[in-house]
Amino acid sequence: HGREGVAIEGAEVGIHGDKLKVVARAATEVFQSLATRVAGLWSSHAKSAHTLVEGDTVTQAKNATILTEDNVVVNGKKLFLG
Repeated sequence: HGREGVAIEGAEVGIHGDKLKVVARAATEVFQSLATRVAGLWSSHAKSAHTLVEGDTVTQAKNATILTEDNVVVNGKKLFLG
């Protein structure tokens, strides 16, 4: 395919290797459902981030920390602590 691209199709597609590196100018992922499991550290670095959830969202951890250099804004009708 060269500059035209590559298409991979199948009922199940597997990629196996010691390392996987993906480099692109832009990327879009579309899934009906997605589950990710990471055995070690999951780290993300971005200039900015935006997450939109149309329903409920839950974050569960043994401990959690939010660090910010400036303001933290919580916008909602009620805030429950404890």
